[in-house]
Amino acid sequence: MIKKITAIWILLLISMLAPYANAGQSGNGGDVVVCIADGRIQSVQFLDLYEAKTLRKIQYNLGDKNLSVQAKIELALTRLHLFSPVRGETYLAQSEAFFGEALFLKGVKLDDVPDAGYLALPVGCNIEQIVIQQEPRFPGDPRYTVSQDLWDFLDNDSKAALILHEVIYREAISYGHTYSIATRYFNSLIFGDQLKNLTMKGFVDRLYMLPFTQTDFNGIQITIAVCEPLPKGTWNCNHAKIGWPTFYPSGNLKEFQRDHSPDAKAYHKFRVGRYDVNGDWSPSYQKYTDGGFTGYIVEVFYDLPKLTIQRIQLHYPLMFSDGKSEFQLDQANFDEQGYIIK
Repeated sequence: MIKKITAIWILLLISMLAPYANAGQSGNGGDVVVCIADGRIQSVQFLDLYEAKTLRKIQYNLGDKNLSVQAKIELALTRLHLFSPVRGETYLAQSEAFFGEALFLKGVKLDDVPDAGYLALPVGCNIEQIVIQQEPRFPGDPRYTVSQDLWDFLDNDSKAALILHEVIYREAISYGHTYSIATRYFNSLIFGDQLKNLTMKGFVDRLYMLPFTQTDFNGIQITIAVCEPLPKGTWNCNHAKIGWPTFYPSGNLKEFQRDHSPDAKAYHKFRVGRYDVNGDWSPSYQKYTDGGFTGYIVEVFYDLPKLTIQRIQLHYPLMFSDGKSEFQLDQANFDEQGYIIK
């Protein structure tokens, strides 16, 4: 009798958890393409991979098939890190936390979240929900609810692409996205190794198309767009009056502005590169902390061809401390190790 009651409670628990991600808020989903023949599942592929290959002719490149899921994610994110290191580090941390924030359920069918906005499928195949994401409402709530049965059909490429999709979608949701079309496209640029074909301007243009309204340049966060959501996942966007970067003809980053005041009245301009006799180039700008005080760079001067920092011109004098005394600085010179020379 006890065994029967226990079995009933387990079935009831599973039935209650199946629509879990739709309780209290709508949630957002990730999908797979499931192909069936003779009443049996023949293949399961994560939608982003299928769409990239069939719609955009993008072949995914996530390394050797024997690589672990996390190793494939890290490989993909090294490509993103070149253009947006803060975003890359954020995605990496969130991907590493995925399994700790996920609830895997067997024997359930997740409610469909109509956010795919898709597409043409092969005969005998259909879209099924494999994961639902929502902000945890209470302590202990999962962020991701995953169908264990479908997950077990995936190879490591699809598993890595799924986790990448969820961390990208997490950012997209913060901007107000309700459809995953942009997330799937951005994911394909990363797992398909398409970023190598882009300049910095090309990368920022892609973000604007999505739209993702924020990006970072070597650690400094800026706003690149101001957007208003429209019906059916469309947007009305304008370049941010403050923050939109300018570029050299080659597509390398030239300069941008950033709001750096609590009252949003003062802005800092960052000069990232300059024309030189050898052509235009765009070294990374830096942000330095000395004696506990962070100084934001206005203009960076480099020594060619080593590209070692020689001088930083600050927007206005700042106070620095070497632990013994304070000194005012409106220009910083650096030695070969990168330390400030007073």
